[in-house]
Amino acid sequence: MAFAIMVHRKHHSWSDLGLVAAHNRRSFMAPNIDPARVALNRQLQGDPDVVSAAKAALQAAGVTTLRKNGVLAIELLFSASPDFFRPDAPHAAGTWRRDRLAPWVERTMTHLRKTYGANLISAVLHLDETTPHIHAVVIPIDRQPRKKGKSTRLNAARWIGSPAKLRQAQTDYHAAVADLGLQRGQPGSNATHTELKDWYRTMGDLKEDAEVDREAATRLRRQAEEEGRKAAKERDALEGERRAAQSARDAAEREAQASAAERRAAVNDRLNAEGEFASLMADVERDRVIAAALRKRAEEEAAAYARAIQAGLVALAEGAFVGAEDGPERRLVWAPDVKPERRRQISDLIQPAFEAVCSMVRTLSARMTDLLKTANETANSIMRRAQAEAEDLRGRLAKREQALAQKEAQIGSDLASVDRSRTALEAALGRVRDVEQNLSPAQVRAVQDAEAIALAEKTRVDPVRARCEWAKEERDR
Repeated sequence: MAFAIMVHRKHHSWSDLGLVAAHNRRSFMAPNIDPARVALNRQLQGDPDVVSAAKAALQAAGVTTLRKNGVLAIELLFSASPDFFRPDAPHAAGTWRRDRLAPWVERTMTHLRKTYGANLISAVLHLDETTPHIHAVVIPIDRQPRKKGKSTRLNAARWIGSPAKLRQAQTDYHAAVADLGLQRGQPGSNATHTELKDWYRTMGDLKEDAEVDREAATRLRRQAEEEGRKAAKERDALEGERRAAQSARDAAEREAQASAAERRAAVNDRLNAEGEFASLMADVERDRVIAAALRKRAEEEAAAYARAIQAGLVALAEGAFVGAEDGPERRLVWAPDVKPERRRQISDLIQPAFEAVCSMVRTLSARMTDLLKTANETANSIMRRAQAEAEDLRGRLAKREQALAQKEAQIGSDLASVDRSRTALEAALGRVRDVEQNLSPAQVRAVQDAEAIALAEKTRVDPVRARCEWAKEERDR
């Protein structure tokens, strides 16, 4: 359920309005502001310099006297629940739907102009924070006639002077935006608005918050000093040093009261922040469970894909496929000897990775075709070289056989000559032995020398015969 939100704040001094102007113009950046989206902010009406605009409005109305502790301006903040601007993602801070934002801005501005008229001196739309909202500044100039006193005067009580008027202001704003589906808060509720500074303090970001406060205090002090110098000149011309001192004391008292109110609200703000933190942790846990389920599903799909690829490789190794065809519907070309039952079994196994298996089969088939072509060309080249080498070998063998035949004829002639020489020697030795008994010692020594020569000749001839016989055997082989 989305609610309409309206918050007001009274400002009693020019330094308060200077702080409003600095925030609206982004003169300093609070932690909840996204610098990248500052350019999206829009000035819907009036001047962003609300101090100058307020002085001009008071001068035009003829209001020259400011009451002690009087309300100089009313700041109004209008917004709605985050799920109104981003119903699809309420936790997506800094986002909104244009079809929700545009009509809300139009109805809010219509309500402001109708309710406050010329007293509305500034309205700015901020889109650089968590949720879209409008800051409006109203100078409470009451122009209704009265019996005593000036008829034109500052009179914030006319609009926010009692709880009943504040409740009526909430009701009137809800009526302006009710057709957008926004609900009114419960009248009389104890709920309070959470200040961002207190939320950051509760979440433990003390250092950053202190730094922001110091920077803001420095800027405000400088602005206050400038405003003080300007105010001194104006007070010298209008009211003098006494009224200026009284105004400064009144401002200090109001700031002390506002600081005490902020401290009292800190406890409630801390409780609200703790509830928001618990909700955020629940969202984180839910996202973690969803991420775990998605991871498990991805792992299962990857495992199925791997099993399908493995089945495709096994089937390809078995020779179940002979190729794959491209076309409107890819299909595998089965080997003729694969039975229908086996085809259905393989198809079921590779289904999770059918496209990948088809691509793999097509690629391997093309590769096999190229390899077979290359192998055939290589085999033909080897056969041609083998035939050439065989022809060359046959020619060389014929020449070698011819040379061996010639050598065999020569060896045969040599063997015959050797046989004849040995026979002659053996005959001569026989005759020598027959006549040896009748020889003188000198003749005996001559015979012995002849035998030694014959033995030496035999020793020389035997190796030649052995080599001839080996050559013959080699030729026969």
